[in-house]
Order: sequence, then structure tokens, then C-alpha cells
Amino acid sequence: MDQELFQSVKTFLEKEKGCSNVESEVPIKERSYHQIKIRGVETIPTPIDFGHIDIVGGKFYKKNPEDLRYIGIELHCTEYKSPNDDIIKGVGQIFWYKFAMSKLDTWAERLFLYLMAHEDKISEALKEFCMTFGIGLLQVNTAKIITEIVTPENQHGFLSRQARGETKVKCQQCRKSFTPTELACPNCGTSLEAEAPWFWHLFAGKFGASSTNRKYQGVPGYMPEEVNETPMLKKVFRNWSKVKEDWEV
Repeated sequence: MDQELFQSVKTFLEKEKGCSNVESEVPIKERSYHQIKIRGVETIPTPIDFGHIDIVGGKFYKKNPEDLRYIGIELHCTEYKSPNDDIIKGVGQIFWYKFAMSKLDTWAERLFLYLMAHEDKISEALKEFCMTFGIGLLQVNTAKIITEIVTPENQHGFLSRQARGETKVKCQQCRKSFTPTELACPNCGTSLEAEAPWFWHLFAGKFGASSTNRKYQGVPGYMPEEVNETPMLKKVFRNWSKVKEDWEV
């Protein structure tokens, strides 16, 4: 991605989503380990690296404006596909990132995911798909102007709703609607295992419990240890002065 397009996305995330910090090529990685001595031999386990997200915007927000002990982190993650790239691969990468971040508890109370593509790559079927799975869809035109075609949902709440069966899916055989918690279509008996939502249950429990024990007393003058030791957050919020400036506005 060239710098001009990155700046367009950065401006969009700052103005439209309120992000204080926006970075590119952000790693999804386990925290680094300290050296461990085993019988006099120093070993450093290699953290698992799940890949890099093209662009991530982040901000701190007040969960309760009257009680600053409850501060949360919000992340906006964007996967970009150029005109020559496979758009389906981009969709797959988004689901992989979602799995990776759920496995690592994501370190954020709010998580929004976007697929960004050029206008000739965006079809009605892609729009419908993104709306179904709560994924944002950003369109890029020849002037590198960003347009939000589909607004994303917070994946924590979205996936929790799927696990509770609040969202309906259509049977591919008889087109009747039923919930993803049902094992088969109650109308014609088609197994749900043939439908896309089977993987929702991989994420729902993790997302519902993410970051519940972390509390910030406002935004401190220095980067919190939780952020400094988490590769993804450390990269996103490396310009800590910008976090403080936006917090004080």
C-alpha cells in the first residue's frame, strides 16, 4: 500500500471513527517472554506470530464517564486488497485475524474489522456477506477517497449474539431461516454443518471474556505495562503523546 492511500485510511479512521493512533503493518503476536534459566541454560521461547494487519487504528474510551477506573481499548483493523489481489483471500485473512485475536483474547473491549477494496471489486454479494458477518466494507476510488459501504459491528457483541442464536441464517435447500445454534434446518432437515456459521462457536466464548480484568485509571502519562508488553498494542499506541492529547480534548 502506498503512502497516499495509507494517509486516506488514517484520515478516515481518525475523523470518522475517532481513533487517536493509526499504524500500518501491525503484528498479531504473543507477548514476549523473559529469559528463563533451566539448569544454567538460558532459553527464550519464540512468541507465536499470527501475521500482520495492514492498518490498525486504536483509541482509549471511557466505559463510564463518571468513573474513570473503567477505561477500555477500541481497535479498528483493516485488510486491504489491491485491484490485482483476490478479494476472497482478503475475506479469509479477516477471519484468520479474528481467530488469532480471539485466541490471544484480543486485548481490546471493542473490535471492528474492515475489508478495503477498489470499487470494481465490490459486488452486491460482497456487501451482503459483510453485513451478515458484521464486517465493515471500505471502497477506494481512483482518487483514493475512502467510502464506508458497510459499517462494521463490534465483533465481541456480534459473535456473542451468534452463540446465543439471536441471528437467523437461511437454509441453502429450502431457504427457510433458522438459528446457528440449531443442528439442522427444522423445515427440511439440512444439517447446519454445511452452512458458514459453524466457526462462530470458536470465538464467542473468548470474545465475551476478553480483557475483563484490566482497568485503567484514566490514561496515564506513560504507556501502561499491559500495552507496552503486547506487540499489537505497543505498535498501535507507540505515539503515546497522541493518546494523551486526544484523551484531554
